Amino acid sequence: MRNHDSKRLRKGHNDKSEHYPEKFDYRQIAILNKFADSLSIHTIDKEYLEKHELVVDMLSLEVMQNNLAAINILVDNQKERSHHQTVTADFYDFIDKVDKQRAEQVQHYQTRLGRNDTSRVTATIMTAQPYLVALTKYANNSEKTDENRALAEQHINRTIRLTAKQYEVAYKGLDTLMNHDSVQKHVRELGDSLGRFTTDYAEKLSGDDLRRVNDGLKAIDTGIEISNTSQRVVTQNSAQPTYYSV
Repeated sequence: MRNHDSKRLRKGHNDKSEHYPEKFDYRQIAILNKFADSLSIHTIDKEYLEKHELVVDMLSLEVMQNNLAAINILVDNQKERSHHQTVTADFYDFIDKVDKQRAEQVQHYQTRLGRNDTSRVTATIMTAQPYLVALTKYANNSEKTDENRALAEQHINRTIRLTAKQYEVAYKGLDTLMNHDSVQKHVRELGDSLGRFTTDYAEKLSGDDLRRVNDGLKAIDTGIEISNTSQRVVTQNSAQPTYYSV
């Protein structure tokens, strides 16, 4: 039943809990899906009464204690949502603050680098380190609730995934810059930040993350073709890039 559009917010339709409070929200659906997977229930809508009896039989005290979040959603999803919002308000206030600070830093760095897409992505990469430091400090703060610290860890992992993709995009975008000096400026900034990024978050970087970074670094290894309205010049970076083991 949870997967009926009448019971959940629809993806791609900009549905919000404020408009449909009775429906399961996206976070709740993810929790319920994980719970169903743990019970090996993949066709809960089929032969509902039979499945319902099956689920009831599966809900031992131990199962319920280990899946309190899912149980609370099933009992009263609106009450559970309200409780979650209250408990996690501190994290969302925090992330709103650091997101605004990061946006200001990006604008500052982009003023130095340029106004094209490659400069914007590079500026965003340059702000990733202090952003992740702030998130890590929050996640390690024992005074924060378990729910908030878990949210911080999730945000750290998402930021690392995104930053690895941004390195690939930025390196591959170097040939969109207008002159050699601009390329070298971006290469220096990317190289300086990449060394810290791969060192500080080595244990969290996945094989896919490192492949994306290495794919981007190939732009330096093979040469960067600079273009503007009057010329196209191939430049080869004198320093060979350091590739990272996957």
